[in-house]
Parts: sequence; structure tokens; C-alpha cells
Amino acid sequence: MSNKSYGLGKEREVKAMCYEDGALFVQRARGSFGHYDVLAFFPNYCKLISVKATKQRYFAKGVEIRKLKSKKLPKYCIGELWVWYSPNKDRKEKGWVKMMVK
Repeated sequence: MSNKSYGLGKEREVKAMCYEDGALFVQRARGSFGHYDVLAFFPNYCKLISVKATKQRYFAKGVEIRKLKSKKLPKYCIGELWVWYSPNKDRKEKGWVKMMVK
């Protein structure tokens, strides 16, 4: 499985999870190489989610968070970074780690 198809699968998982959390409409930013990959619209706010999936032992979350914080969002939007850590014997974190950026 290529990295691109692996990441696409994780974006689809995030989309389904947003609907489970009560989103009215969720859209992947298809073909976009921007900062946010998934847009989720809830009754009172909008959530912009950057999805990262890694099989590596270490992922530089701080660098990604600084990049996302540099982008200005409307006051009704929340920016989040969701990182998927594949199971690895050397890693404490496994599964989704969600961080609010703004």
C-alpha cells in the first residue's frame, strides 16, 4: 500500500468519525495539498482537521502545530491536528492522537 492510499484511508476514517460525533456535513479537501484535509460542519461551529498518519517511531508534532497556528481561521472555526500512530513495538502511543490547534 502506498503512503498516499494509506493517508487517504485515514482521511476517510476521520470523515466517518466526524459524522459519528454529530457533524451535519463533512468534506475531504480532495487533491488539496493545503494545511487542512477534512472540513466538518457542526450546528454551531466548523472544524478544520489536518490528518497525519505515520508508521515511523517519531513524528514532529511541534513543527506541524506551528505551521497550522500560522494560518488565520474565522472565529467560528476550530483547527485540529489528528495523528494516527500505527502499532509499533517501540512506541507508547497507538491509534489516534487529537490536538486542538486553535
